[in-house]
Amino acid sequence: MSDPAPSLLPFPLPADALGALDRCVVGLKRSLHDNLYSLALYGSAARGNFTPGVSDINVLIILEQSTPEAHQAIAEVLHEAPNIEPLVMGRRGLERSLQCFLPKFLSIRRNYHILAGADALQEVQVNQDVYRFLCEQSARNLRLRLKRAFIKRENDERWVRLLAGRTPALFSSLSDILRCAGMDVPSSFEARVPLISQTFSTDAAVLSELLRLKAASQPVKVSATELHGRVHALLNAAIEWMEATWPQLLPCQTGQKKI
Repeated sequence: MSDPAPSLLPFPLPADALGALDRCVVGLKRSLHDNLYSLALYGSAARGNFTPGVSDINVLIILEQSTPEAHQAIAEVLHEAPNIEPLVMGRRGLERSLQCFLPKFLSIRRNYHILAGADALQEVQVNQDVYRFLCEQSARNLRLRLKRAFIKRENDERWVRLLAGRTPALFSSLSDILRCAGMDVPSSFEARVPLISQTFSTDAAVLSELLRLKAASQPVKVSATELHGRVHALLNAAIEWMEATWPQLLPCQTGQKKI
């Protein structure tokens, strides 16, 4: 059976984006031959909310052998398609790589379309302990980065824009925690706010405010200190919920050396 064509995508793309994707598929298959294990479309183009001039065309490329020569071949194919954003991995050690980036690949697997080769995303096995660890790591890392950005801010207006730009990351991190706990998470960001509030026993309305700030075409006057306080409180509540719900970060391993 032949590989599905980009023209058979679950959601329509503008003609120029579809043409770029079609050339990408043809070029990669021609250049990589049997070294192309899997090629999949993900992101907004696969979810159905692609925005021309804003969205990238995200493709996952899995190689039988991830070599510098293969990377150069991909570079040459994509040279004329700057809006195509590749995520390139090798088949060797793929399962471990998938576990290292488990939340990302589970997110990809919710909306993707195979363009060529095998459906490698079906090989993702969820190690629940690793998933919990990565969810907590993501939330703690986000809290660290936002604290630093607030402390080092040059002016409040620029920092508010930066924080508004991090809104999808906030939703992604908090939503991954909910999914890891086995909850059904709505597809709409706004619809997730009540579930986040209820689960972490905190006021998550700041997320709705951040969505409005992100969508605003003109600068909005808000108190940077107050906004930071509300976001920080939300992340604290999520992290404290994980500490109480998942008291063991990872299973203890015997025979470990102290360092």
